[in-house]
Amino acid sequence: METLRRGENPFALLRKPIFLVQSLVGGMGFAIGSFAYLLAAPSVITAAKRSSAVLWSVLSGNLYFHEKHILIKLAAFALLATGIIVLALA
Repeated sequence: METLRRGENPFALLRKPIFLVQSLVGGMGFAIGSFAYLLAAPSVITAAKRSSAVLWSVLSGNLYFHEKHILIKLAAFALLATGIIVLALA
């Protein structure tokens, strides 16, 4: 659509290594996440995705925005991870 509207080629970005690696890793993550639903209960997979999102948001928030109280946030992540383990074992 972008090619028709503005005459730009969005696939030209894939010539740059950083965008190519980012798109490949994103595609692999999507494929692995889809395959995980065959091996475990959807509730466990969804909880794992959400808890990993919490971990990455805490780490990036600390790195980029210098947020405070990182130990409290990491403790919340540990509780979420514990919940996933309990879900997987139940």
